[in-house]
Order: sequence, then structure tokens, then C-alpha cells
Amino acid sequence: MHRNSFSSLMLAGLLSGTYVHAAQTGSQIVNYFTNPIFNGRLDPVVQPGVVSNHVHQVFGGGNFSPYMSQNQAADSACTANQISADRSNYWEPGLFFNAPNGSFFQVPAREYKVYYAFEETSDDMVPFPIGLHMVAGDAMARTPPGPSGHNIDPAQGVVIPYEIQCVDTNVAFTDEFCTDYGGLRINVYFPQCYNPQAGLTNYQNNTVYATSQDAPSGKICPEGWLHLPQLNLEVYYDVHQFDNDWTPGQGHIPWCLAQGDCTGAGAHADFIAGWDQEVGAGLIANCASVAEFGNGGMDTCYPELVVSAADGAACTIASPIDEDVWGELRALPGCNPIQGAPGPATIKTGCGATTTLGTPETQYTDLTAKLDWEYYGCFTDTQNNARALTHGYPNKGTIEDCIAECTTAGYSYAGLEVGDQCYCDNSLTPSNGNGVPSGLCNQQCIGNNKEICGGVSVLSVYRKCTGTCVNGSGPVATGQQNGTYLLDALNYPNATTKRIRSSWAETLRRP
Repeated sequence: MHRNSFSSLMLAGLLSGTYVHAAQTGSQIVNYFTNPIFNGRLDPVVQPGVVSNHVHQVFGGGNFSPYMSQNQAADSACTANQISADRSNYWEPGLFFNAPNGSFFQVPAREYKVYYAFEETSDDMVPFPIGLHMVAGDAMARTPPGPSGHNIDPAQGVVIPYEIQCVDTNVAFTDEFCTDYGGLRINVYFPQCYNPQAGLTNYQNNTVYATSQDAPSGKICPEGWLHLPQLNLEVYYDVHQFDNDWTPGQGHIPWCLAQGDCTGAGAHADFIAGWDQEVGAGLIANCASVAEFGNGGMDTCYPELVVSAADGAACTIASPIDEDVWGELRALPGCNPIQGAPGPATIKTGCGATTTLGTPETQYTDLTAKLDWEYYGCFTDTQNNARALTHGYPNKGTIEDCIAECTTAGYSYAGLEVGDQCYCDNSLTPSNGNGVPSGLCNQQCIGNNKEICGGVSVLSVYRKCTGTCVNGSGPVATGQQNGTYLLDALNYPNATTKRIRSSWAETLRRP
């Protein structure tokens, strides 16, 4: 019997549908994200149900929202994780470039992944229970712990759960140009030991790092705790695009985390588990023990569950917070003045930053009352070397302009593509225009950036109402990966940009 083994009845109560797997010899497998799904001030682990203090970059399942119920991540209709069985959410603070003139620019990420490490242990190892909340790192820390690098073994000293790679692997930002090919890399390492008695959402007390102290081999968890795979969230930031905008070696550190941390000591990350429990158990039982899978992607274990880049791109959510987080900013979003060492930093308020959660915006404009036209859906164009709508009228930069042109020409369908290309017809050719998730129509109209005018080879299609207008009535192609397409849920007829997801409706009604 292995340490931390539980009766089947106890495990069923704690981790319904999951399994215990025997001691591990050490390996890891990579979960690549197709794209971030959200960027803004939300944090349903630390600040549920409200606008959070600072910006986060979020990956994973499409049900991410201000408040997350236990099964909400797992019930996501789509995911931007590598395999569709993982609907978990992972997030870390945004990285900003602090220009010499004092302004800030958010730095886009260029590569993102999370390593699942099945470390050597004499413990039994179990998959993540659905709804588990975890936090790694301290957002308020401002004193880098020294040059020794990260440490996640309490037996070896103070836990330092992050590392920064720019010139050399370090635990602090520097005033040097990053020489790493990928830019600036931040890794955050999560705890591996979960205490079921503390509860799924008690993130301050429910996890600790496994230790090598008194371990027969590798690392072990405290008696009665569950040993989980270790998560290592890794993000590369494209800092090289700012190389001509500052001078290195003059003491000015240009990189700041979203909470006003220009030291790097406040690197942190959050996680909400949303794994299919059978597949999560299979990762431990099958992938971890097979040598050729040890450092490969999860697609090598579950090729049939791979999420395509198109499906991942469709799985994004609009922000319910009315503030800019991209472009040149006079200050970091929220109330986040730069606070340096020694720390800890303190949370600031009263700067005038919004604290209001608004209605999520959609990828269509409701013109039913104004024009008696309905949004039909997002459709591919130029299938089979022919257009879905055959009559073109360029340089129509708003939906209204395109509809007016089509109406004058005697057509009942209007479609917009790549921001200002207008097409008209009296029907949509099914063989040339397939319905796709509306999240794929995501390009702002050139004449009105509050509207969406299709995208590359996709049309935002509207049609003249015949009887009662119904937005979003067009057919949508079935997702190829067990529902990983973003489902259209047109719950907010007065909103006017980008994308929508139905779970916001329930979320925003919560206290």
C-alpha cells in the first residue's frame, strides 16, 4: 500500500470519477495553448465576482468569468488548451513595457504552455479534482530572493516558485537587453499537494509544495494530502519589439508586471481545474510512464482530442470591463503605481479606475428595430472557388453602409469581410458559405470600431427580416473536437462588439 492511499469510498467522495495511480519515477508532458482567451482585470480565484486589481492573461476553457462555480470550467463549451479534455483555466499577470517617457505598453505573449510534471515520488498520484483553485507566488512581493534561482523543495530552503529568463535564468528583471531568442520568459511552478479537508476554493491553505525531507524517493506530500502532478506555467513575451525604445545598462528596468512590480519578485499564477477526470487520470497512468511521451506534447498521448488552431481562436471571450489594456497607456490598468523593494506592496484604491462589471459585448450588432434586418451568422467565403454572396461593393466601413447598399441594389442578404468589404445577394450559397462559430468573425469595422465586419475569408452576414426578426438563426458547423467550437449565445442584443458566451448571463447575476 502506497503512502496517501485512500479507500475507494473516500476517494469517490473527494475526487468523484478519478483514480489513484502508483508511485512515479519522474517525467513530464507539455500542454500547449493555442492562444490566450482573455486579457483584462478578472481573477475569479482571489477576487471572485468583481473587477480585480490588475490585468491577467488567461488561457484555457471558454467558461472563464468573474465568478466560477465548481463545475464551470469543466463544463466549458470550448477550450484553447491543446486537448479538448482540458477545460481548465490558467492565468498570470500581464507584462508591460515602461517607456522612458513614463507610459506603458502591454507586451504580447508569443509562446505559451504548461508543463505537467509527474515527479519521482513514493506517493500515489491523482489527477486534479474538478474546481480546484490554486495560486502560486505572491503578487505583493517586491524583494527578489537572491541569485540562487527558483526552489520548489521546502527541504532545500525558502520556496521560490518562479524564474525569469532574459539573459540568464534569474529571479528578477534586469536593465539588460534580453538575449533569449524567444524574448523574456517567465515560469511559475504550482504546489503539488492538496488537502481535501481545506476545500477546493481555499487557495490560501489548500496546497503546499512536496518535500524531499523524509521521502523514500523523490518528494512526498504530508500524510492525508493528495499528490498531484506539478504545473509549470511558461510564457514567452515578445519584448524584442521594444528594443529600439530604450537604452540598456542605465538602471532603468523597463519591464513591469501588471500589479506595479518592476522587480519580478511578484511573479504569480492562478489555476482552476477543469479536466475530464478519466483523461486526467490517463495522463498519469499512461503518458507519464512511457518514455517517448515524457517531454512531448499531450497530443502524443491523445491525438484524437487535439484542439485545432481555428477552434482555439474561436474560443475567446469579450471583456465586461470598459477600459483599455493595449496601446499606449498613461498608467497601468487599475490602481497600480510602481512599488519597488523592499515591499511588500500594498493594494491601492481611489485612482478613478473603473470597478464596474458591464454587459459582455457580442460579435454582432442588433439592427432589428432600427433597420428590420437580423444578424444571420458568421460564414466562410470563397469555398469551392466561388463566393457565398456574389455581388461585391468595396469600401463600406460599417454594417449600416453595407445594408444600405444591398437594399438599394434590391438584395436581402448583406455580408461584410475584412473590415470594409461588402457583399450582397438574395440568398447565401450553402456550398460556398459554411456556417462557423461567430467568434471567428472578429475584425472591427473600419468605419466603426464598435462593430464587427467579418474577418479573413469569413463574412458577418445579415439579412432582411421576414416576419419576426431572430438574431443568430443561421446554421453553425459542428465542432470537430467534441464541442470545442464556441457556441453562439446571443443573450445581449444591445451590445455591439466582438464575441459572446452564454455563461456570462448567469455569472453577472451572481452577488
